[in-house]
Formats: sequence, structure tokens, C-alpha cells
Amino acid sequence: QGKALDDKITALNGNLKKQYVQSGRASTQNVNGYFREIQITFPKAYKTIPTVVASLISVQTDSITVRLGCSVRDISTTGCKVYAMDPEGNITSQGYMITWIAVGEIN
Repeated sequence: QGKALDDKITALNGNLKKQYVQSGRASTQNVNGYFREIQITFPKAYKTIPTVVASLISVQTDSITVRLGCSVRDISTTGCKVYAMDPEGNITSQGYMITWIAVGEIN
């Protein structure tokens, strides 16, 4: 029974998906007064669509930063777009960076 159990454990471990974490930081570019964006290209492509989370970093110390939002869109195996948003349209000349992390299956 020991060998049979060992064989089953080996088979289960072989079926586990290997998850790979990539992360980075990038500067946004102005689209209009309401949006800034950045196209992220993953250093290594994923086998399937990864889960991506992004956060906005502001180099400003003003009241604008408390109302900003961040959104990840168009996720593919090779990258995604990240948007910084201001509902009042005041981020045209501000310096905002995005930090991101992607987790997914690799070959």
C-alpha cells in the first residue's frame, strides 16, 4: 500500500498548476484630464490569463489623491492596461505611478 500511496501523491503533485508571480512599477501617461494610462508588458508571458492587481502611487501631496481610482483592463497572457482616474478631471500634469502584480500559470 505504501508504494500505491506514494504513486498517487506523485501523480497529484504532477497535476498541480505552477503559479508564477511577476510585478513592476511604471509611470502613467496622460490620456485626457480624467484618465492616465500605462500599457504593462509582462516580462514573461503566461500560459493562461493571469490575475492582475494594480495600485496607484502619487508623488503629489494634495487633496486630489484621495479621490483617485485605479482600474486594470484588457488582461492577456502578455500584458494589460492600467488606468488612473480622477472624476474631476485634474490629473493632466500630475505624476502618478502604477505598481502591479500578476499571478498565473506558466509553462
